[in-house]
Amino acid sequence: MLAATKPLAGQLAVLIEDDPFLANYVGEAVVSAGAQIIGPARNAEEGALLIQRLRVKPDAVLVSATVLGAEEAGLAEALLSLNAPVLLMKKDHRGRDSSFPCAAVLTLPFAAHQVVDRMSKVGNLTPRQILAER
Repeated sequence: MLAATKPLAGQLAVLIEDDPFLANYVGEAVVSAGAQIIGPARNAEEGALLIQRLRVKPDAVLVSATVLGAEEAGLAEALLSLNAPVLLMKKDHRGRDSSFPCAAVLTLPFAAHQVVDRMSKVGNLTPRQILAER
C-alpha cells in the first residue's frame, strides 16, 4: 500500500530550476511522493557544482530548459558524466528544443502529478542510452 501513496519512495532527485515558484512546486510534489530531493540549484554553474559533489547517483535530474540552455558552466557535460535520467522542464513551446538527450520533457503548464508520473517512469533512460539509440 505504501507504493500507491508514495510512488517515489526511496528515490533521489536533483532539482535545477531558476524560477523559485516552480522549484518549490516541483520540489514539494516530488517530496510528497516519497522521494528525497537535492537542490534546487538556481543556475548552470550551481547545477554543475551540485552534480560534481554528489556521492550517489540520483534516480533522476529535474532541470529547467532555461538553465540547461544557458550552458556557461558545463552543466550538460556534468549531466552526461552523471548518466542519470534527465527530465527537462520547459516554460513554453517557443524556442528551439534542447539537443540534450532527455528521458522526458514537461512543458508548462503541467501538474504536480505529471512530474511524479514521469519521474516514476523514466527508469534507465539515461543520456548515454538515448544517444546510443539515435
